[in-house]
Amino acid sequence: MNYFVYPCEGKHEDSWANGERFESVVVHLTDPINDIGSVSELIASQLYTLDLSPVADINVDGLVDYRAQRPRVHYLNGALEDIAIPALGLFHAKDIEGTSFLLLLGTEPDFCWQGLNSELMAVFAQLGVKRLYRAGSVAGALPHTRQPDMLIRTRNADPVAPALEADVWYPASFSDFLEYSLGQMGVATFSVTVRVPMYIAGHHYAAGAASALSMLAKTAGLSLPLGDLEASAAEESEQLAQLTEHNEQLAEIVAALEHEYDRAEGHPGLIQAPQHTLTVPSADEIGRAAESFLARVDASMVKRKEHADNEQAQLTERLENMRAAWQHASNGHQPGSEAHTGGEAQAGAEAQTEGETRSGAERDAHGEDGGEQAPQRPRGRHAAD
Repeated sequence: MNYFVYPCEGKHEDSWANGERFESVVVHLTDPINDIGSVSELIASQLYTLDLSPVADINVDGLVDYRAQRPRVHYLNGALEDIAIPALGLFHAKDIEGTSFLLLLGTEPDFCWQGLNSELMAVFAQLGVKRLYRAGSVAGALPHTRQPDMLIRTRNADPVAPALEADVWYPASFSDFLEYSLGQMGVATFSVTVRVPMYIAGHHYAAGAASALSMLAKTAGLSLPLGDLEASAAEESEQLAQLTEHNEQLAEIVAALEHEYDRAEGHPGLIQAPQHTLTVPSADEIGRAAESFLARVDASMVKRKEHADNEQAQLTERLENMRAAWQHASNGHQPGSEAHTGGEAQAGAEAQTEGETRSGAERDAHGEDGGEQAPQRPRGRHAAD
């Protein structure tokens, strides 16, 4: 008997997806507190635009610490009009070209990891899953003026890129936990971790999200939506260029990181996303794609604009702290060099940020009582649904 994962209404466990089989599963779970550059949130916003049909319901009530991942309510003109509750779902997804795959999408669980992991592994086995794909982010010593690079981790499969040579333990995410467990069972696993410039780790990094999603699509053989992320990345680049021009602190940091990055000439454990080849679809293909997209996209998913003044104020404060640390370290150590000259140091950065978990009390302190705020528009189940 399952406690967390159970068939959608009207389905039986022996036919989770009406007898369909899925060789690939994409696992994408978001923890807003540990989402470096909001990369997971940005990727999720694109995955939610795909054609999704529920395969299994997942009861998050016993999995989520609501003090850490609080439901968000919508206040409108004197009344509470809506509520968004953290949610997790298993879907039959179709990419832009109609290719089917399994998608585990939603919030990262706080509790009962072993129980949920066991139930998901059993469901994946019934559905014939042979490959797992996932993407995430880590803070790194690189400038935003260079193309985002990333770490690729594989098991039970041919390597996509040379491995990062390092030996390190770090706090795991649930996605790490699931990846390891499936790897132990012989499932091929592919993990993409994009590096986010450390000075914008607390802000949206659309360029990194686009690169990570592009690499995930390439390794999984899927056609995934990148247009919105690429457009956001172009706007982001212009804003950062203007900020760099008028902010001496940022200009100094970017110049130093550029020098270290270019001097290193790459790292054997880091690769860049492939460049896109432009293909022009026919008018009929454009029409069908537009109709399909408009039919699926919920109005609530329209990209909200960031408040530029607030973003710049937060970034200026972060830059001031980094500049002080930079000056302190410059006497004996050049910041940024560890990302390209020592695999252990880069893996250590990944250890601190990619899989870091926090207690409910600490994460709650970042919620509504000051400090870093969770994303304003969570992905969740609405009470009105």
